[in-house]
Parts: sequence; structure tokens; C-alpha cells
Amino acid sequence: MKKLISILVAMAMVLSLSIIAAFAAPNTTGTDATNPAKAALTKTFTMQAGTTTPTTSFTFNFAPAEGSDTGATVFTKTINYTEAKTGVTSGDTKTVVIQSADILNGITWPGTGRFIYDVTETNAGTTAPLENGTLSYGTNMYKMYVDVKRDASGTLYVSNIAVAVAEYKVDPETGDNEIVATETKVDPSNPVTPADGTEEHNTGNGFNFNNSFKKDVIEVTPTGEDDNDGKGFFVEKKVAGNLADTQQAFTFTVKVTRAAGSTLEKYTAAIYDNDQTGDPAADIGVVGQPIDFTFEDGVAEKSVTLTDNQRLVFTKTEVGAKYEVAETADADYNTTVVKTVKSVAGEETTTLEAVDYITDGLDNAKYKNTYNKDDGTTPTGILISNLPYIALALVAIGGLVAYVVVRRRNADEA
Repeated sequence: MKKLISILVAMAMVLSLSIIAAFAAPNTTGTDATNPAKAALTKTFTMQAGTTTPTTSFTFNFAPAEGSDTGATVFTKTINYTEAKTGVTSGDTKTVVIQSADILNGITWPGTGRFIYDVTETNAGTTAPLENGTLSYGTNMYKMYVDVKRDASGTLYVSNIAVAVAEYKVDPETGDNEIVATETKVDPSNPVTPADGTEEHNTGNGFNFNNSFKKDVIEVTPTGEDDNDGKGFFVEKKVAGNLADTQQAFTFTVKVTRAAGSTLEKYTAAIYDNDQTGDPAADIGVVGQPIDFTFEDGVAEKSVTLTDNQRLVFTKTEVGAKYEVAETADADYNTTVVKTVKSVAGEETTTLEAVDYITDGLDNAKYKNTYNKDDGTTPTGILISNLPYIALALVAIGGLVAYVVVRRRNADEA
């Protein structure tokens, strides 16, 4: 009987070790205290294209888990973001990835053994307000297995590290949530070894936590001032040339694509006159009714006309929305456009199109049409070169009429 019990105990030990090995197969290894195994955290932070990276910090908790050898202590690690982390923009999404330095550097180990940690992010699964927007925390969880040994000199060092994706499971006896490792292991190694844990990368490792940030809806009350109207987006029309027709309407096709993750059914805009007397706030006036850009499959398109000193101002839109503006060519005018993106004005170009994403800075497309007739033809069809002759003819006719009138008057008096 004792022999059977010994065999059962041995089998249980082998089984338990094999289960741990399945979860904790080493992903990174070390050889001694001068070359320990290392692990790094990755933070993937996504937001709408055109968003300035918020200045914020993310904290990660490492708590000793059930099955760990005794002596392990709780510790935390933090990854910081600033505006300087510009990330990579692809389509309508901006992604900023930061990978930490070695998360176990500086940890004092109580002795040799296997130390198991539940790794979670503070505020996981919640949302919070942040800089005119909403920050959403991911729900990623991991089990981290750390093997500590002594090297030839007797110094403790980390010999192996393994990380497995974890999930909550309900304990059937207590009803409590328990963080349990899955069979999905990830690579916690640091492929680029940043010196201080603040370096930005195009991609990170598998030990990754995801968060997202969404800017609030932009609502603008137009004033005619660039730094106000440009908080959403506006298209402006200017007409130049002494003989240009400032009452002529120029046609634009305006297409907007809804921002990623948006639930809005439409954006709104309106055409405004700006008399340009020096007081934009007093001069601005609405022309017609608001224009609804109602989405179908996330896209809305409208045809609008603008005359000199008019603006199409988007009064309700979002960061990350894509705009595509195209003016219909007019043979009598040369068209140029200056596009401002995120408060930076570009070069004047001779294109009829302006395409970009709405940002959290100032955004606009300013079109100027310059009358190009060099033969003296005004928009009314009269040749300037003929005006002197027309004037002389009018004078002659006027003189003849006056002469006839005077003669008739004199004849009547006689």
C-alpha cells in the first residue's frame, strides 16, 4: 500500500511539473549574474489619425500568484507617454508603441526557486476622461514564471522567464475570479533593448498591453477667424484679379469619411460669408441652411458652391475623419490651394484637390481663383481694349444728341 501511495505521489508531482512546464517553458534564458534572463513589457497605444499623443502614464502590477515559491513580493512598472512620441499613422489610425527596459532589473530575490506572478494593468477594462477625450484600458492579463538560481559565485540570478496569456475563471467552490494561465505563451524578450524603457518602436514583443484613446466630437461656432473655424475643418474661397467676378459661384465636391470607431450618423457644416472688414466676429454670417453630411457605409459626399470670401465650415466633426475636397475647374481662372494640417500651413499648389485627416489642431483648405484672361475680356464679355473707342463713340453720340436738342429748342423759341 505504501508503495502504491509513493507511486501516486510521484505521478502527481510529475504531472504538476509537466503542467507548469507547459505554461512555463522558458522563453528567455540567462547564464549567470552578469548575463541574467530579461523580460520587457510592450504598451500599444492606438488613437485616431491626427491626434496628438496624450501625456499620460500606464502602470502594471506584478502580484505573487498561487503556486509561487515563498518570498516573492509585489512590484509595479510604469510606461510613460508624451507628445514627443509621434508613432506611426496608417490610414485612419495612429499607433504609438513603447517597450520597457528589463522589468526584473533591480528586483531582490529571496532565494532560489520558481516565482509566479499575475500581471495586470491598473484600471484594466475601464475608461477614463483624458485631454478632451476618453481613454479605454485593455483587459490583457498574463502569468509570468521566473526561475532564480545561483551561479558559480553563489550569486542569485534569473535563469529562465516564461509568460503565458491569462484569463479569469470562476472558482466553483468560492465563486471568486481566479487568474488562470492559458496554453498560449508569448515572447517577453526585448528585441531592441532600449536603454531606459522610454524608446518608441514600430512593433513590440508578445508581452503586450493594448489601450486606445478617442478624442471628443469637435463642435465649432464659426467666427471667421482661422484659429476658431479651423478647430474642425473649413474650405475657403477667395477670388483675385481686378476684373474677376466676385459674385461667381465655384463648385466643390466635398467627401468625408467617418473617423475610426465613430458612431455618429452625420457631420454638419454650413456656408458662411465673411465681409473681411477687419472684424471677423462681426462680419461672419450664415448663408442658407446647415448642410448634413449623412453617412452611408461611413462615407458622405455633397456638392457645394462658394463665392468670394465664403467658407464651408464643419460645425460638427471628429478627429480622424478623412476629407476629400475637389473644385470643378473653370477655364477663366487659375486655381491654387494652401492646405493647413495640424496648424501647419503647406505650400501653395496648383491642384484642384485637397485630401487629409482632420486633426486636433487647425485644419483648412484655402482656395484662390485668379482671373486669367490676358486679352482684356472681363467676365461680362466686354474687351477692355475697346473701351476707349466705345467711350469716344458715346461722347460723339452724346454731342450729336445735344446739338439736335439745342437746335430744336431754338427753332421752337423762334
